[in-house]
Amino acid sequence: MKFTAWLRSFVPIDHLQVICNGDVVRDLKIMATAKQLTWKTQFLYHAGGWCLLRAWSEKAEHPILDMYPYATTSPIYGHGCRVASKTC
Repeated sequence: MKFTAWLRSFVPIDHLQVICNGDVVRDLKIMATAKQLTWKTQFLYHAGGWCLLRAWSEKAEHPILDMYPYATTSPIYGHGCRVASKTC
């Protein structure tokens, strides 16, 4: 699976993750001052199901004073790849 993710936030974000069926399949640790980035990556994911992006930070930052800022995209559902497939 190939994808490009764009992150825009008004507070610094520490982590951008790809989650598939509840498992972290990619984890990008970001500089503590990052408020925007573009991330291109790819990975093999043979199981069908869903994937989403999760962005979060390890500490609160004004104006979001939750324990940690956290956001996800809506899930994208797919059939996955067959092991014999060369198009994955």
